[in-house]
Amino acid sequence: MNLMSWLDEALAPAGLRLFRARPRTSGQVAMELLDTDGRLCAGLWESDAAMTRRIASELVERAGGDLVELLGGGHLLVQREGVDRYLPSLEVVVRQPGARLVAHRAEQRAVVRIDCRRYVTVVRSGRTGPTVAPLTQLTQADVRLPRVLEVDDDRGVVILSAVPGRTLFDCLSDPTSDDRRLAREVGRLGLALRSFHSQVPSVACLVQDRGAEAAAARRWLEAASRHGILEDRSWRPLLDRVCTGIAERPAVRAVVHRDLHDKQVLLQPDEPVGLVDLDRVGYGDPALDLANLLVHLDLRALEGVCTPERAALCAAALLEGYSPDRQLSDRLMGYAGLRRLRLAGVYSFRRAPAGLVDRMLGQMHAGPKKWLWQSWGDER
Repeated sequence: MNLMSWLDEALAPAGLRLFRARPRTSGQVAMELLDTDGRLCAGLWESDAAMTRRIASELVERAGGDLVELLGGGHLLVQREGVDRYLPSLEVVVRQPGARLVAHRAEQRAVVRIDCRRYVTVVRSGRTGPTVAPLTQLTQADVRLPRVLEVDDDRGVVILSAVPGRTLFDCLSDPTSDDRRLAREVGRLGLALRSFHSQVPSVACLVQDRGAEAAAARRWLEAASRHGILEDRSWRPLLDRVCTGIAERPAVRAVVHRDLHDKQVLLQPDEPVGLVDLDRVGYGDPALDLANLLVHLDLRALEGVCTPERAALCAAALLEGYSPDRQLSDRLMGYAGLRRLRLAGVYSFRRAPAGLVDRMLGQMHAGPKKWLWQSWGDER
C-alpha cells in the first residue's frame, strides 16, 4: 500500500479527506485536509510515531486537546483551526469573526481570508520579508498586485488587500464562458507577463536556473517513488532527456514569478491583470513563467476542467500576447518538460482524477507531438 492509500484509510474515520500533501526533505509529509464541511486544517505525517507524539504533546499543552488529534497509530497528526507550534499568531487570526483558513502548510506558512477585502499571510517570526518585498518593489509592471496594508514582523503577520476578479482557473472551468472572449483576456495576460518580466531587477532573491528547476522536479518525483506512488522508470529517463535540451544559463535573466499558474492570475474586465502569491519571486529565465502557464493549460484539459479546444485557444492567445522572440521560444519546450515532470510529482500527492499522472508521463514518453501544447503554435 502506498502512502496516499494509507492516508485515505487513516483519515476516513475522523471525517477528513486529503486535499494536498507536500513531502519534505526531512522525510515528513505536510498535508492540507478538508473536513465534512469543507473546512481546511493542517496535517503532518511522520514515519517516527514518537516524534509525532512529541509534537502533539506540545500543541495540546498550549491549545488544548480538542484541536489536536493523532491518527494512524500515532504517525499522523491533525492540527485544527490554525493550531501550529511555529506559527502562534495563526490561531489568533483564525479566531476572528468571519475568518476562513484557505491555506496552511504546517510550521511554515498559512493564509487566512478575514473578509472580502483582506487576506492575512502568517509566517514564522522575523520572516515576512519574502512576502512584503516583491509587493513593495515590483511596481513598474502593468499588473495589479496585492497592497501591503500592515506588517508585524515579530508576529510573522502580513495583511494584504484582495485583488478583485476571477481566477483564470475559474474562467477556464466555467462552461458558460465564451472561448474567444476568454482567449482575448488571456492575450492580455501575455502582454502583462511581458511587462512584469521587463522590470528593472530590484528584489534581492535567488536565481532560478535549469539546475534549480531540475532539482525541484527531482525532489517531488523521488519522494513519489520513495512513498510507493510512482516507479522510477516512469520518470527518470524523461528527466534526463528534458534537461539536455535547455541551456544552463539564459542569455538574459528577468524578474520571474517562479510559480505562476492559472489560480494565481486574476482577470477583471477593463482592469489590468492581477497576480498574487509572489513570495517566491526571483531572477531567472522568463521562459520559466510562460512555460508554467502553458503546462497548466495543458493540465486543465487533461483533468477535464476545460476542453482541449479552449486550452489551445488560450495558449495561442497567451503566446501571441507575450510575443516571445525565437530564442525564448526555443527554450519553452525544455522548461515545459521540467514543469510537467514537476507537476507529475506534485499531483502524485494530491486528490486528482484517476490515471492523470500516468497520462501526463505516458504522453511525454510518446514524444513531444503528443503534448497538447505542441499544437498551440498552429493556432497563432
